[in-house]
Amino acid sequence: MMDIMHSITNTNMRKIIFIILIISFLITGIGGYVIMDMNDYVVKINDTKITSIQLEKIFQDEKEILQQQLGNEFIKVSDNKELLYILRHRALERLIGMTLFKQHSKKLNLNISDEYIKNEIYNMPIFQTNTSFDKDKYKKILSTYHISADQLANEIKQNLINRYISSMYMKDEFILDNEIKQYAKLFLQTREIKSMKLDLKNYLSQQNVTDKEIYEYYSNHKKNFLSPKQVQINYIKLDIKSQLNKIKVTNKEIKDFYKKNITTFSIPEKKNYSMIQLDNIESANLVFKKLLHGESFDKLVLEKSIDKLSAANNGNIGWFDTVSTPHEILAANLTQKGQISKVIKFGKYYVIFRLNDIKEKKIKNFQSVELNILNIIKNQKATDQFHILEKKINNIIINNKISLNNIAKKMGIKLISTKLFDKNRIPKEINFHKLTDIIFNDILLNNNNPVGINSGIIKVDDTTIFIAEIINFKPEIIRSLKDVKNIIINTMQFNKAKISMTNDGNKILSAIKNNDKNILKKFNVHFNDRKIVKRFDQNNFLIDQIFEIPIPVNNIPSYASIQDTNNNLLLIQLIKVIPGIPNNNDLITLSNRYQIILGDIMMESMIHNLRNKAKIVMNASIE
Repeated sequence: MMDIMHSITNTNMRKIIFIILIISFLITGIGGYVIMDMNDYVVKINDTKITSIQLEKIFQDEKEILQQQLGNEFIKVSDNKELLYILRHRALERLIGMTLFKQHSKKLNLNISDEYIKNEIYNMPIFQTNTSFDKDKYKKILSTYHISADQLANEIKQNLINRYISSMYMKDEFILDNEIKQYAKLFLQTREIKSMKLDLKNYLSQQNVTDKEIYEYYSNHKKNFLSPKQVQINYIKLDIKSQLNKIKVTNKEIKDFYKKNITTFSIPEKKNYSMIQLDNIESANLVFKKLLHGESFDKLVLEKSIDKLSAANNGNIGWFDTVSTPHEILAANLTQKGQISKVIKFGKYYVIFRLNDIKEKKIKNFQSVELNILNIIKNQKATDQFHILEKKINNIIINNKISLNNIAKKMGIKLISTKLFDKNRIPKEINFHKLTDIIFNDILLNNNNPVGINSGIIKVDDTTIFIAEIINFKPEIIRSLKDVKNIIINTMQFNKAKISMTNDGNKILSAIKNNDKNILKKFNVHFNDRKIVKRFDQNNFLIDQIFEIPIPVNNIPSYASIQDTNNNLLLIQLIKVIPGIPNNNDLITLSNRYQIILGDIMMESMIHNLRNKAKIVMNASIE
C-alpha cells in the first residue's frame, strides 16, 4: 500500500501539465466545464466555481488511471480510505491547476481562427475512421455525450491556446552550450563499483517462532486475516462485437460509400521545410540579403542558425500537412521547391523558411480501401443494432418488474451464471470495475441476503453493457488461527530474517569503513570484482539507487546497502565516478531533454505563482 501511495503522490510535473492541457479537451472534461452556476460548489478560484460534479468526474478519472496502472491489483486497494482521500485531493488539485491555467490564458487575449479549429477537429482520431474524418461519427459522438458543436469548438480553442502557452515554456528557454555539456557529462556518467550479497534465504532458516508469538501476532492483526465476502451472480452481456457476425454488407453499399466519401480516402499534400533561425531582426535581414544574392541556404544554416538541433540536419524541420503546419509558415505561401520566405517573426525569434519538397495529394483507389470500408459499414451497423437492443432492454426493465431470466429469454441473449468469487478472484469475463463496484457495494443485498432484483443496465464502456443479479452470497469472516498459522509463521520468519540481515549488513559496512578486514572472514562474504555501471543498464531499480550514493571524497570509497527485488541485501562499494564524454549526437539529444526539463520547471513555477496570487476559497459546507 505504501508503494502505491508513494507512486501516486510523486507523479511528476510533466504528467500534471499534460493533463492540464488535455483534460479540458474532449468528452472527459467538457461536461464539467459547462456547469458553472451551481450553489453546490467545492472551491471558488477567483470568480470561477468548481462544482462537486466536476470534482467527482476528475476523481473517477484518477481512479481509472490508477486501475490501468495496477491492473488486477486495483481491486485489493479500491476500498482503502487513505488511498481514496489521496485520489480525491489530487483531483481537486488538478481542477484548481486547470482553472488557474485557463484563467491565465484568457488574460493573454490569444486568438485561434475558426478554420484552424475546424482542421483540428478533422484531425482528431476520435472523429476519424481509417485516418479520415467521419462526419456521421462526429455527429453521433456529440449526440451521445450531449455536446454541442459550439461547446466542442470552444474547448478545442482553449486547448490550442493552452498548447501554445506550453510551447512557450517548452521551446523558448535559452540554454548556454556549457549548461548542456555539464548536463550531458552528469547524465552520461558511469560508476565503478564492487558489491556483495547477503542472501535472505540463509537467514530464513535460522529464525524460530514460538506459539506465544504466533498468538500475539494473530490477536494484533486479525483484520489482515479477513476472508473476503464472496458472491455468485447471473448476468447477461450485450456488446457491439457480438453483433458483427450478424451483419451483412453488399458490394453496392461498399461502392456507394466510397463514391460518397471519396474525399476522405485521400493522402493530404505534405511539404518539407528547412529553416534558418536568428535571434534579432538585423541578423535575419543580413542573412536574407545573402540568400537573395545567391549564397547557399545550407551553408548559411550551418554558419548562422542559432537552432543547433535543426542546423545539424541542414535546417530540416520535417514534413507537414496543411493542418499541422504553423500558421507563420502557411502565411509565407511557399509553393515552389527551393522557394524561400521573407524574414518571419516566430515567437521571440526571426526565421527564414525554405520549401524543400512537396508530396502531392493522392486519392486512394477503391481496391486499396475496400476492406476498410467493409469494416466501417459493419461496425456502424453493429453499433446501430447494439443501441437498438440496448434501448429495447431498457424499456423492458423500466416498464416491467421482470426477472433477469425472463429478460434473457425475451431478448434471445444467453443467461450466464458464475461460481462464487471474491474481489481478488474476479472472473475475466466480468472484470470491469463499473460492474464489480455495483456487485460488491451491497446495493443488490439486504442484510447479507440477495434481494432478487437485477442491477439495471451497467455500461462498462461505449461498446458493452451488463445486467446482473446476485444469486448467492457469503459474508467476510475472520479466518481461524488454525487456518492462518502457517501464514503467520512465514510472515514472522521473513520479518525476523530481514531485521537480522539488515543488522549484519550495517555491521559489515561499519567495520569496513573502520578498515576492519576481518569482518569479511567472520561473515564469510567478499566483494565481487570491480565493474562499471551505466545509468541505462538493466535493473533500473538498483541502478537508480547506485547513482544516488554520495561521490567518494579524497579517493575514499562510499558505501550503501540496497535491497534487491528478491529482498536480498546488496552491499555496494562505490570506488569512483567517471564523468561522461558526450559526442555531438549526445549533445543534440540531451539538449532537447534538458530543454523539456527546464520547461517543466518553468510551467510548475507559473502554476505555483498563479496559485499564490489567486483567491481560492473552499466551501466549508461540503466535504
